[in-house]
Amino acid sequence: MVRAGIFVFYDKEGIADRYVEYLLGDLKMNIDYLYVVVNGAITENSKKILKKYADCLYCRENTGFDAGAYKDVIFDVVGIEKRKQFDELVLCNDTFYGPFVPFQYIFEKMKRVNADFWGLKYIQMSFFSHIGAFFWVFRSAILKSGDFTNFFYKHIESDTCDRTRVVAVFEMGLFKHLIEKGYKYAAYGCTKNYHPNKSANFSLREENVPILKKKALDPKYLLSENNVMDALQQVPTSYDINLILENANRLYGMSYSESDIKNYTVIEKELIKCRFPMTKVSEK
Repeated sequence: MVRAGIFVFYDKEGIADRYVEYLLGDLKMNIDYLYVVVNGAITENSKKILKKYADCLYCRENTGFDAGAYKDVIFDVVGIEKRKQFDELVLCNDTFYGPFVPFQYIFEKMKRVNADFWGLKYIQMSFFSHIGAFFWVFRSAILKSGDFTNFFYKHIESDTCDRTRVVAVFEMGLFKHLIEKGYKYAAYGCTKNYHPNKSANFSLREENVPILKKKALDPKYLLSENNVMDALQQVPTSYDINLILENANRLYGMSYSESDIKNYTVIEKELIKCRFPMTKVSEK
C-alpha cells in the first residue's frame, strides 16, 4: 500500500518550532511520499528543518489557506499519474500539538475500521457535522473514483482570502459531498462533541483525541486557566511538554513552565464543559 501525505505549514513569523519537527518526524515514519506546503513566509532555518522531512517542499502565498494549498499540490505538484499510485492520502496541518499517541498506532487501529475516510475528531451538529480538517485520511475508493479531485477542482478557490468561505466550503462542504456520494466515515476518538479549543481537556480525557489544538492556548478562546492546566497535565510524559510551551509562549505570550503545570491544582468542580451547539450525541 502506498500512503502519501500533504502537510500545510503556516506561521506569521515563518518559524517552524520544535513541535512541528516532532509532528513531521512521527508522520514521516508512516508516509511513503510527504509533500510539505509553506503558506506565506518562512525563515531560511525553518525551511531547512522542513526539508529534512519533505520529499517535496512547495512554497506559495497564503491564499486559499489550507484548502488552496492542498489543491495546488494535488493538481500542480503531484499530478494525475502520481495520484494514481496512492492508496491513501493524508491531509494534515500544523494547527495542533502531538500526536500524543504514535501515528503508527493510530493508523494500525484505523486500518481495522470499515470507512472510506477518517479523521481524529468528529463534530456532530444538526446541519454542519464534519470531521476536523486538521487531520484527514482518504482511502482508495475515494481517490480512484474522482469524487475527491473533482470537488477540489470545482469548489476550492486557491486565490481567495475569505477564510470563512474556505472553512465552510472545504471542511464542511467536502464532508457533506462525500457523505452524499455514499462514502463511509470514521473518527479515531469517540464523539462527545467537546469544543477542541474551549474544552480541550475534556476532548483529551473523554474523547481520546490524541492531540491538543494550538488555539486551546490562544487568549481569544481561553475560557478557563483551570481547563488549560487540566489539559496540559494530561499530556503524556512521552511527549515533551516544552514543545508546547515554547510555541505557546512565542505565539500567545503564555509563560507557564513545566513546573507550573505539575504543581497546579486543578479544581474539578470549576472546569467548564463547552460543546458544539445543536448536538444530539448520546452520553452513553
